[in-house]
Amino acid sequence: MVKVLQRISNNKITKKSILAIGNFDGFHIGHQSIIKAGKQIAKKNKKKFGILTFNPLPYEYFTKNYNYKLISNNEKVDLAAKLGLDYIIFLNFNKNLRNSSPQDFISKILFKKINMSHIIVGKEFRFGKKRKGNVNFLKKTLKPLNIKVTGAEIVNRYDGKISSSKIRKKIMQGKVLDVKKSLNRFWSVKEKVLQGRKVGRKIGYRTANIELKNRLNPKIGVYAVKILFQKKIYKGIANFGYAPTFKRKKLVLECFIFNKINNLYGKVIEVQFIKFIRGEKKFMSIEMLKKQIKYDIDKTRRILKNV
Repeated sequence: MVKVLQRISNNKITKKSILAIGNFDGFHIGHQSIIKAGKQIAKKNKKKFGILTFNPLPYEYFTKNYNYKLISNNEKVDLAAKLGLDYIIFLNFNKNLRNSSPQDFISKILFKKINMSHIIVGKEFRFGKKRKGNVNFLKKTLKPLNIKVTGAEIVNRYDGKISSSKIRKKIMQGKVLDVKKSLNRFWSVKEKVLQGRKVGRKIGYRTANIELKNRLNPKIGVYAVKILFQKKIYKGIANFGYAPTFKRKKLVLECFIFNKINNLYGKVIEVQFIKFIRGEKKFMSIEMLKKQIKYDIDKTRRILKNV
């Protein structure tokens, strides 16, 4: 089980361990290659292996845009556990860290508090005030302390370098199927089911509703989805939007699960986005809406048949 560390001073688990540093937003295949390299080094040297990431992410801190993250911190912990990490450090990105020089970041945090034996970062890694620190600076500074530094190769695909920014853009465009190639899994959200207005129940389609707060929002519209609940997988269809036919004022993800599950209120479900079906529409009548829903469900069943 992965150990989550919020305070890192003199923690035994990190001492002389192997440490990877980065945002790790999404845990895409580029991140996975860094983690694979770290695990191999840790296994060879019989050391613990973990990652240091930031909360909030630097971009969130500077822009105050909190609809940005591909995955929540809880999802990051879950994925870290699946990838076989021993620990994950959430370092508070605040004013002090923002103003830390590269030298201070190394001496006061990496060396003094974590005290690892080997660091792994992406070759384009930057750190410290005004992003002045890089891989070469790390190597030069840590060599006298007998701490090794590895700059991992950047992973490329047919459409260029893998990056969280590219994945983010595709999700906002509704290209969720393309994202699977970069993540090695379907993009998903894991949230608690909320009490809704029960409108879906009245028209024959009871939905599990969740809000996507402090994270990236996908393109508004209808999706073929899979729902994970209590280690079982269910097929379904979801609408992310305002439900203009019913004049809702906030964004909600409404999931209609083909096989009914009782008592989901207050429970956490994971929704995997398989394919974008269509944009959100306003219908002139409930009957027109029901007709469209039936058509969308039939289409979704065909899509999910072989997924």
